[in-house]
Amino acid sequence: MTQGPPRYLLGLAILFWAAITERVVPGLICALLIEGANWTRVRWAFGEKAALVAWRLAVLFLVMAMVLVLLQGGSRLTAMSRVFTWLPVIMFPLQFVQSYGTSRTLPLSTFSMMVRRRRAHALAHGLPYREVRFSFGYAYLCGILLACSLGENAGAPWFYPGLILIVFWAFVSMNWKSVGLATVVVLLLCALGGIGGQRGLTALYMYATTGNSSPDSDPTLNNARERNTSIGDMGKLKQSPEVVWRLIQEKGPLPRLLRVASYNTYSGTVWQAQIPRDRNTDAKDFEALPELGNPANPDDPEDSFQICPPGLPNQSVAIDPQLNRFKIRGVVPDRGGLFPLPANAASLHQFAFEELERNSFGTFKIKPSQPVSDARVLWGDEFATEAPPWESIVSEGKAYSRMGSIRAFDTKPSGRNRGWSVIHLSDAERNLLRDGKFQGRPWPWRSMIPSGRPKWRLVQPDLSIPPKEAKVLAEIVDELGLRDGSTIERIERLREYFLSNFRYSKYNSVPRDLEGLLRQNKRLRSVLRDEDRTLIATFLQYTRAGHCEFFATSAALLLRESGIPTRYVSGFAVVERNQETGETVIRGTHAHAWCRAWDEASQQWFDVDLTPPDWTGMETPRMSRFQGFQDAMQRLREDLLVWRDQPGHMAIITSILLTPVLIGLGFLGRNLWKSRQQLEATKRKKRGPVVLAETPLLSLEKAARKVLGERPPGLPLGSWLLQLSPRISSPELLAEAVRIHHGLRFDPQPGDPQAGSRLQSLVREIKNQLTKRP
Repeated sequence: MTQGPPRYLLGLAILFWAAITERVVPGLICALLIEGANWTRVRWAFGEKAALVAWRLAVLFLVMAMVLVLLQGGSRLTAMSRVFTWLPVIMFPLQFVQSYGTSRTLPLSTFSMMVRRRRAHALAHGLPYREVRFSFGYAYLCGILLACSLGENAGAPWFYPGLILIVFWAFVSMNWKSVGLATVVVLLLCALGGIGGQRGLTALYMYATTGNSSPDSDPTLNNARERNTSIGDMGKLKQSPEVVWRLIQEKGPLPRLLRVASYNTYSGTVWQAQIPRDRNTDAKDFEALPELGNPANPDDPEDSFQICPPGLPNQSVAIDPQLNRFKIRGVVPDRGGLFPLPANAASLHQFAFEELERNSFGTFKIKPSQPVSDARVLWGDEFATEAPPWESIVSEGKAYSRMGSIRAFDTKPSGRNRGWSVIHLSDAERNLLRDGKFQGRPWPWRSMIPSGRPKWRLVQPDLSIPPKEAKVLAEIVDELGLRDGSTIERIERLREYFLSNFRYSKYNSVPRDLEGLLRQNKRLRSVLRDEDRTLIATFLQYTRAGHCEFFATSAALLLRESGIPTRYVSGFAVVERNQETGETVIRGTHAHAWCRAWDEASQQWFDVDLTPPDWTGMETPRMSRFQGFQDAMQRLREDLLVWRDQPGHMAIITSILLTPVLIGLGFLGRNLWKSRQQLEATKRKKRGPVVLAETPLLSLEKAARKVLGERPPGLPLGSWLLQLSPRISSPELLAEAVRIHHGLRFDPQPGDPQAGSRLQSLVREIKNQLTKRP
């Protein structure tokens, strides 16, 4: 294809790209330079060498874009897509050569060394060779549209209509005479199909990455409210060996566990974080952390600590210089994520973020302001980042009146709780219910009827047990004598039980659809009792082998049955230290699950990890040959990004990158300016003192320019105007006019005296046909 895009199409597409990617300044510069070719007669005689230089410049711009993306950080999965959003700038040198060159096309040999060698071989040996040339304009347009599709605002409602408009304009301009109703219908059908495809792919991507098909959902809140365990997933549990976080020790030991989220309600194979109803939504349960200025640097208002424990009376103890401390460094998605911290974190220091919040379970949610999150963590055993367990009472009546504040616990009635509404327990009602005692059970069954009040009973969410698991759990608790003794003694008995009778296994042989397996296996159905037909009961009674989620879930439910408030925790174990760097790395294979138990005597939560300790050896995979190199490159990249974000360092990087670019652009601009001046001087020298006659055909040049664009330098007027032949109904009139023009302008012999008037009438008719062309 030798014909390029119509006027202003490329400029409009570039401005559209600037709006989509929010790169207004580069977009305006590129659009003005490209469309400036339609407003000026300045041209250069660019040859193959200039096109090759433009191609190498484009490759250089591509490398620079990759460096910029590297410095910006972000996910490696989207790195190349972010590079491609710079395609209009990367491909600009080639389009500049196309727009301002005297040739309408670029040779294919510009982009391929193999083609250049084949051509040289053919010319050297006298072999036939056909040069392939094409207009680069439409290739540039495709690059612009691809960059638009990958832009930040590609999901905006106005993106797709704008894209359709540009594509329709480009399609029609190529062959506007053949556009009919059928063409319009086909384009509309393609546009409608694209809408469905776009929405479907977006929903599929969101479902695959966040578990929710809505693009407006917050994956961070989804992870904070619910944990889908791998309990019941058949086969071997597989996790990634890639490094997700790094711990840099500064003072004291490192914590053994890093919590990501805690949950208090178990159902099936899912743990959920049920919140008080007065919070209304999960988002309202998250609150910003209080800040405390650094007493060692009072003059800097930005130097502050974020206090992690809720309701701390004396916040200064959380920034004590004697506390253990370490740095945690890793990448959080741009949309935000959960931040792993020790459950007894005291404060965070030197931490840049856009949003940082904590919920009542001690789960931290962050929206980063920098590509790599880097924070100093102060921690100590005396701190806890979650609220104490709360108690609630349930009422059988729908309408009742109470004095004081009523706060509800947000949980769906199920099993034993079905038909009951739940409200928080006041001090007076707690005393009434405690008088009724609990009859040795972890929750009360004795109904109480205060004067003029409906039935009440106490509910403690951190002691709730699924009805299907209750009988098996009660048998094991009674067998082990877990109802007696202190909290620590009961936990140690349970630990010994797991160590003596269970083993860790990454392979799961019990499917999630246990009922389906029982229907197929009569022998197994005869062995399992009705109360054992759950995944946890099967693990506790028969298989006695599983991964950490089995142990954490079973331990949490058994401790609840014994009367100890317990929560399920997901996070990471701190087990691998890099001897060369002195850092501790957290890989995907270090993901772990354990419990948090409440000690009534000390009024404090503490970690309970009853998974057999040999699990770390089984979860440490054999590293690939290049894993060490990948870890080193990731560490170098993250450290570079952290260094870049420090004050003054970005200016150093910018100067290093821009200095050679500005020097190169200045050199190219100087050469272009000199070549333009030499070209104009050569044209003036060739014209000499010869005075040529003016003919009426010269007045046709302005009208022809609107159709053909600017006349390339060196192309005769007659040859250029003959390109209008397909655009008028009587091309023979144009040929006759050109012939008369040549005779009047260049023939030294006098011709027909009527030729001038004849040429004037022909020019008038040609203008009319151009005006009335379909």
